[in-house]
Amino acid sequence: MKDIIISFIHNLVLYDYFLFSAIFIIFLLLIILTILLKHHTIIALITLFIAITFLVISPIIGYTKLNHLLYNHTCKITLIKQLKFSPALLVKGKLINLSNKTFKKCVITANIYKTTHYKIINKLFALNPFQTMSIIKYNIQKNQIKYIQMIIQPFTAKQNYNVSLKAVCR
Repeated sequence: MKDIIISFIHNLVLYDYFLFSAIFIIFLLLIILTILLKHHTIIALITLFIAITFLVISPIIGYTKLNHLLYNHTCKITLIKQLKFSPALLVKGKLINLSNKTFKKCVITANIYKTTHYKIINKLFALNPFQTMSIIKYNIQKNQIKYIQMIIQPFTAKQNYNVSLKAVCR
């Protein structure tokens, strides 16, 4: 867990710091407003509830929207093929940089998870893939297309499975 937090902080950019600072300042202003409204108990409690909700939800939504704006890309699977003479799965795809920035580093991850005919259970299976593989691509220019090819080994799944391809770019 410690490594995940350190990695998250290490990957923050200047815009993220501005976002988190603005959220914290607005939270403090709402707390000050709550203190000033201490004689109006119901309004003060509502303001306090809004402040705490804002502090919890805004960083998540703001960080997601900001990263989509700064690092917009699409990642599509073009071919999935189970190899016949070796226990492996071939996954081909493409990554398109739709941002106005050059990506210094993209971590592309293929996840393989079980599927059933129940939609709710499929959502749970997607959260816990039984096999993953990641590759890293460097220096992707704006509007550039990078073709991806992964051979996932060993792969011996007999049941129904689905493959997803995700990319995290900076």
